[in-house]
Amino acid sequence: MSELTKKEKVNIILKEAKKHSITAYEFGQNTSISILAARKILLQETKNPSHRTLNEMLNYIENKIVGKDIPGEKNYLKERVIKNHNAAEEESTYKNGTAEVLSAIDQLQKMVRRDNDLMAKALEISLLDTQEIKSLSSLISDKTDTINSSIEGLSTVINKRLGSGS
Repeated sequence: MSELTKKEKVNIILKEAKKHSITAYEFGQNTSISILAARKILLQETKNPSHRTLNEMLNYIENKIVGKDIPGEKNYLKERVIKNHNAAEEESTYKNGTAEVLSAIDQLQKMVRRDNDLMAKALEISLLDTQEIKSLSSLISDKTDTINSSIEGLSTVINKRLGSGS
């Protein structure tokens, strides 16, 4: 295994810094590199950065992502560890995210079904109540008409009797 070239190191730094939102300010605060030097590397304004500076930036990225030092930081192993970690992280995030989304969709579907069932029952009750009210209203109206007819008939009979008794 050979040591990474400066260009390879810069490419890893650019890719990982972007992916993990590591800023020049963060490099400046957590390494011996100045914010300005880190900024120039991230903007690719530095044409020939030193291996020491690049290694320190890679070390910081590695510690932030992996969380521990790995011996042989200047070899191909560092790049492989970062790639493997990122691939596993992406896959895990994808799987967890997919499972969460599917679970949320399932719960939402159940809620919609329950709401639809409740709405159907409420509508059915409302329709039944409406028909029953109409039926009862019609019955009351018929009874009222019958009572009114009886009262009119009784009134006529009373008036006739009162009129004939006078």
